[in-house]
Amino acid sequence: MHQQQIRNAVGKEGLLKEPLFRPFLDTFMQGLPYTFRSVDAPIGTCITILVNIGTAWQWHLQKNVNSWALAAESVNKPEAIVRIDPEAVWRLFSKGISPEDSLDYVQLSGNKDLGMHVLRLVAVME
Repeated sequence: MHQQQIRNAVGKEGLLKEPLFRPFLDTFMQGLPYTFRSVDAPIGTCITILVNIGTAWQWHLQKNVNSWALAAESVNKPEAIVRIDPEAVWRLFSKGISPEDSLDYVQLSGNKDLGMHVLRLVAVME
C-alpha cells in the first residue's frame, strides 16, 4: 500500500495488476465481516463487491446464523451489488478518501443501505 501511495503522490502508474493487487484486495476484504458485525439482515442475505481490472474480481459477503462471512460464490441473488473503481478501492479502504468522497468511483445497485455500509470498511489505518 505504501508503494501505491508513493506512486500516486508522484504521478506514476500504480501497481493495479493481478499478481500484486488481487491478494492485496483479498486481504482488505477480510475486514468486511467485522465491518458488518452489527448489521442486522435475514440469514442468506448476500452482498457482492466487484472491482474491475480487465476482469471483474468479486467477493461475496453473506449473512449466516450468527455472523457475516465471505463466501467464494453467491448462493442467493445479491441484495446489493457494489462496484468500486480500482483506482479508488485501495484509497477508500485505507482511509485515503471518505465513503462520501468515493461515491464518484462507486456504483451501488440494490439495497443502498447495505451497499453504503461496504464503503465503511477500514482495512488499514495510518
